[in-house]
Amino acid sequence: MADAKRLERDREVEDLKWLMGHRQGRRIMWRVLGMTGLFRNPHIPGTNDVLFRCGEQNIGQMLNAEIHTICPEQYPVMVKEHQEWLKKQPPQ
Repeated sequence: MADAKRLERDREVEDLKWLMGHRQGRRIMWRVLGMTGLFRNPHIPGTNDVLFRCGEQNIGQMLNAEIHTICPEQYPVMVKEHQEWLKKQPPQ
């Protein structure tokens, strides 16, 4: 059983390295992290969905921790690519 879990974890690590090793994968991860509200306060006055937002945020925190543990060099690349994309957008 331990071997199966180790093999599963090895596969997860390789999958994340692969995803973060490609520009498209980093764009996907940026969108997913954004959807989780990773850097937002989960409390919105007048709403009753704080627990739901905390759950979303928890997923984002786990993914963020995985990135910083498995392929930390890719995080600043992802941020830089997003900032470059933002600069190309027309002003609103």
